[in-house]
Amino acid sequence: MFARSSIVFELQHYRLHSQKVEALLEQEMQTLKAGHEEVTKDWPDFERAEFFENAHDDYWELEKVFPEIQRKSSVISVYSVLENNLNHLCSLYSNITESEIELKDFGETDIIKRAQVYLTKVAKVDFPRDHSSWNEIQKIQQIRNKLVHAQGLIPSGNQKLISYIKESPSLELSDGYKISIQKGFVEHCTEVFGDFFDEFFTRNN
Repeated sequence: MFARSSIVFELQHYRLHSQKVEALLEQEMQTLKAGHEEVTKDWPDFERAEFFENAHDDYWELEKVFPEIQRKSSVISVYSVLENNLNHLCSLYSNITESEIELKDFGETDIIKRAQVYLTKVAKVDFPRDHSSWNEIQKIQQIRNKLVHAQGLIPSGNQKLISYIKESPSLELSDGYKISIQKGFVEHCTEVFGDFFDEFFTRNN
């Protein structure tokens, strides 16, 4: 029960953090625009146009650059919550079963795959690999890996992942197959992870 509550609160913190940072960046953009409008309200049109052209980089950073940095960082961070809590569940079950087999004995470099194998084969729990949340987690894992290791570039032959990205309202893919995290995706990740852990604890109550 403590583990379940802890995961819920941790995911909630990441969701609220993402929402607050998005709101702060939007507020800063509005404040910047309002300040510029006030300063230039009596200027001739050509001077105002030149002023706003020179301020383009400030708007671009607040509207595009900073949100993308924040979202990328948040996706990577919240994914680590999934990995850490799967590892923690393995540790809990290891203590309960007093098994001599430890998580580190599995050679899988894929952390969530390793946890799945341990919980299924050693702890003998009902792992929800057939649940929709687990299927989506594997897509999110691919996105996280591409953000960390490939600057967000998706191989053009990975049609399943490309389809997932194109169908998501909070993801975009450039012509060069580079993924862009949009507003709402971090919150979506917390919901998917939360659904998975809810299903896990429901099956293994």
